[in-house]
Amino acid sequence: MKVLGINSSPREESNVRIALEAALEAAGAKGAETEIIDVNGLAISPCQADNYCKEHDSECALNDDMADIYKKMDIFVMPSKYETFGLVYVEAMSCGLPIIYTRGQGFDGYFKEGEVGYSVKYNDPKEISAFIEKIINNYNSISKRCIEYSDRFKWKDIANR
Repeated sequence: MKVLGINSSPREESNVRIALEAALEAAGAKGAETEIIDVNGLAISPCQADNYCKEHDSECALNDDMADIYKKMDIFVMPSKYETFGLVYVEAMSCGLPIIYTRGQGFDGYFKEGEVGYSVKYNDPKEISAFIEKIINNYNSISKRCIEYSDRFKWKDIANR
């Protein structure tokens, strides 16, 4: 199992980075392969493809750094102190990646806990680690729901609401 933590803070020793390091260290101790990617400075385009990757065997329509990042992981972990909606979570879901997102921020509340992943306190490595373990233990069912539920965010459907 590959767990990839996404650090969006520009600070080298940010609370988010420190929490990710601790949480992924715990996941690594339980056998997961882990990595942290700092996204600042990467070439990232906003997703415009309306679930293209879901319909094309996880192949991203955009040729940017995120396409490669999604292919490298099994679980998408991106806690952040402040987050608006966070379309990146939907992109990850459409690739079948269970997600860990920030409690009380933009994406939180769209799904029941455990359906597609879990909400966490952004700077609590024990909680992040515990939810990574829950995802690993229920990976297939959560991953399947991620793909299925990502359809709720198709642009055409949203525009018709």
